[in-house]
Amino acid sequence: MKLVVALAVAVILLVTLIAISNRVQEEPIEPQWPPDDNETITPPPLPGEDQSELQFEFTEGSCASHQQPEVTIELEGKKIVFSGFALTLSQCYALWAEKTLEGDELVIEIETILVDEACIGCSGEIPFSGKVTGLIPGTYNVEIISKETTLAQETITILEAPVRPDYPCETVDDCEGLDPLIKCLGYWICSENKCEYKCGIPAPEGTCTSDSDCGTGGCSGQICGFKEEVEGIITTCEWVEEYGCLQETECGCVDGTCKWVENEGYIDCISNLQD
Repeated sequence: MKLVVALAVAVILLVTLIAISNRVQEEPIEPQWPPDDNETITPPPLPGEDQSELQFEFTEGSCASHQQPEVTIELEGKKIVFSGFALTLSQCYALWAEKTLEGDELVIEIETILVDEACIGCSGEIPFSGKVTGLIPGTYNVEIISKETTLAQETITILEAPVRPDYPCETVDDCEGLDPLIKCLGYWICSENKCEYKCGIPAPEGTCTSDSDCGTGGCSGQICGFKEEVEGIITTCEWVEEYGCLQETECGCVDGTCKWVENEGYIDCISNLQD
């Protein structure tokens, strides 16, 4: 009797071990974390690779008031911006856009998506806008298409260092890196959504109350700033034609800042150098 019981217990233990073994083999192997040193890591984009980004948005459609779509393409700073509207069978459509950049060919394809099949009404127009950022300097053939039809096409050139004092901006960060019209020590400001370059050094608040608070410095006397701050400034001794235009103006206090006064003679001199 004892032998029979022992054999039964042994059989039960054997069956249990086999079941546990099968269950362990069926369980998936958990991934190792953190990964080992041999794991491949995706490298960052290489110089010259397309690192541009498309930002696109649309608003609610309305009954169409135009027979043809209207789209504009423009350059703002180093961004290519576009806006317009797409014509659809009804006002109940959404829009989606995709960017393709091959060499200097930049194509933005806009697709229309019906969002309400029960929508009954008039032919619609869907306003949209977008921008492409992160483009390297160069000339681009920009084309916006929808349903294999060209809506707009422009050739846009992004300069390495644009020279426009009224460059569009949202913040002063959009102005950094631009070349001013005059080679002087100064700073950029974003005023009324336009980049403006101010020669001189911003004076501490309340210290620039008259022209006597301001002075010049630098090897060629090209720096205009708060007198106590420019006296010790040392610059390289090089001459550029813009410095000659400073003879047509003076360093003074304007709106609490020491700067070269942009009078008519100074502006005419700068304009003549650009012609």
